[in-house]
Amino acid sequence: MRIENFVRSYVRPFIPFPKKRTLLRYFPSFETKNIAHIFRLHRIDTVLDVGANRGQFGERIRSGGYKGKVISFEPNIDAHKMLLHASRRDPNWLVAEPFALGDADGSAILEIPADSALGSMRSLIHPQHVKHQPTTVRRLDDVMNDLEILKESNIALKIDVQGLEDKVLDGAKICLSRAKVILIEVSLQPVYIDEPSYLDILGRLKDCGFDAVFFSSVTSQKLYGESWQVDVLLVRG
Repeated sequence: MRIENFVRSYVRPFIPFPKKRTLLRYFPSFETKNIAHIFRLHRIDTVLDVGANRGQFGERIRSGGYKGKVISFEPNIDAHKMLLHASRRDPNWLVAEPFALGDADGSAILEIPADSALGSMRSLIHPQHVKHQPTTVRRLDDVMNDLEILKESNIALKIDVQGLEDKVLDGAKICLSRAKVILIEVSLQPVYIDEPSYLDILGRLKDCGFDAVFFSSVTSQKLYGESWQVDVLLVRG
């Protein structure tokens, strides 16, 4: 029996260990600390958190020591409620209204499976039962246009949008030109229909002047085998 299964079956029912999310808040992983470290090296003071889900990334970089502004975007209404709850005691963490970001203003349908972090406007290659939610779509450049803070900020742009990275980048050309650091999730094996290749996304960012400097697996448990998705940290060269 694996040690994780033994602990889950015979230890946790009798000893109230803190939940993993609570532990990571006080004992951040190396990956989290390294991301925050690189933010400090580049004097990042504003993080645009595109695809915030329930606020996991905001909590993560706070645990790593990042103290600047976070502006989060999440279209899933149920996840957005939890995002607001996560940010409620952090005056430097702003949450936008629940809308999606893309390459043009309009409307779309979100497909949200049981794991809401996989919700997307693109369909999964391996179908799951999903619920559908209509949402508004806006361009990140248009949303950011009226925020004076961006004119003097050192920006990091984090994108975790489940196969829609190309659409978000198409609508964020001004933000991209201002950013010093990019953190983007890409799929090594396609997860969504018509999802752009990770080589296309990283090549595009390379053409915009960004060099990849750090890779980390999206898989939360350290399991043997292939990794389908990774976070890539890029800095302006």
